[in-house]
Amino acid sequence: MRLGVHGYIGRPRPRPVAEARAMSKAIRVAEADFAIVNAEIEYERSATGAPQKFVDAYRGLRPRFTTYLSSFGRPTFHPGLDWAVWAGARFRGMPQAYENLNPGALKPTQCLADWARFFERRTLRPTVGCFSEGGHTLFRSPVSCRASVRYRCSPSTSSATGR
Repeated sequence: MRLGVHGYIGRPRPRPVAEARAMSKAIRVAEADFAIVNAEIEYERSATGAPQKFVDAYRGLRPRFTTYLSSFGRPTFHPGLDWAVWAGARFRGMPQAYENLNPGALKPTQCLADWARFFERRTLRPTVGCFSEGGHTLFRSPVSCRASVRYRCSPSTSSATGR
């Protein structure tokens, strides 16, 4: 079994150095094999250079640890997150391909193509939305989601199933 640690950073406001330390401690305590850092609107809107401060502090503590950035479906729609900073610090990409919330713009293939502008395509691992939220009623069971991703993401675009 591989164990991952997940942290939503930036709430209620970014504290990059403290958040990097907290992630590093969680990895140590859990004896995790990988980490997922979820940076969202708080980091996108930060005027203090929070993404760079976080990756500098985190990589100072965990220089070679396998870590994914999980965030908005497509960098094109959220340029303020400074995607190049994360990719340049050897984070892997984990696009939130929530097609269930926006079927026209967040298909897994669309998200993968956009994230591949910054992250190495073969390391991308999309998260598909298998839930209902905010009036969106599309819900797919995990089995249906897995089948959907396998169909839409050929081996030449990504190992979307995580294998």
